[in-house]
Amino acid sequence: MLDRIAVDRQQIEQINRQLQEELTERTRAEQVLQYSSEHDALTGLFNRRYFEATLANLRHIRTVGVGVICCDLDGLKLVNDTFGHAAGDVMLQRTAAMLREVLPEAALIARVGGDEFVVLITDVDESMLQQAYKQFQTYKEAGATTAHAFPLQISVGYRYRAQCQP
Repeated sequence: MLDRIAVDRQQIEQINRQLQEELTERTRAEQVLQYSSEHDALTGLFNRRYFEATLANLRHIRTVGVGVICCDLDGLKLVNDTFGHAAGDVMLQRTAAMLREVLPEAALIARVGGDEFVVLITDVDESMLQQAYKQFQTYKEAGATTAHAFPLQISVGYRYRAQCQP
């Protein structure tokens, strides 16, 4: 009888290990799905769905000091049509990298359209937003956008709200 109990215990431990492995794998899969649902696959930036959900939440809680910087990558269609989508993808990735490099770490940067990016900065005043905007403008105009085969032309604008309202 003791032998049978020992065998049963080993089987239970084996089943427990298998269940733990399966649980670990499912947890990893859920994390991948969660990340994919919130991020743009090409750039790694947040996607439109995540941006809109975040903005709705900011409105709901009436966040104070909200700035938005909108960027549009000019000429992407021409590059895609002339040199292929791989070249256009490189331009999008370069734009995303530039936004990450120049803008504050706390900024939420999202790709919301094919060639459109939005930056959301909270807990700022208008002068801080202007400073971030000017830093981006200076960086892109200083030649950082022409170090590759295709220069980046980016149209940029910003808007400040003292309080985000529903």
